[in-house]
Amino acid sequence: VKGKKVPMSEAPIVVANHIGPVEPIILAVLTWGMPVAAIENASIPFFGALTKIFLPIFIDRQNPDSRDLVKQEIESRAKAVTEGVYRHPLYMFPEGTTTNGT
Repeated sequence: VKGKKVPMSEAPIVVANHIGPVEPIILAVLTWGMPVAAIENASIPFFGALTKIFLPIFIDRQNPDSRDLVKQEIESRAKAVTEGVYRHPLYMFPEGTTTNGT
């Protein structure tokens, strides 16, 4: 990867890919970022409690209004990160689920 690290005031959202449950945990521990995660993750033993520590934005795929609500919350938190209200970035995995890496 080439480039330079920019301050969170310029890049408040980390976008990444993952093929398993380990990558989001590593990213959370390294950045203390706030994840955008599926609501189902909240009910997974241990993992759900761990996720909640990082102030997640949960998306409910069964709720048709959830997409708009999550979009608004992402925009609000990203702005708050750039203004210094939060000291850690948002992070999301746009594929929305894990894959076999292909």
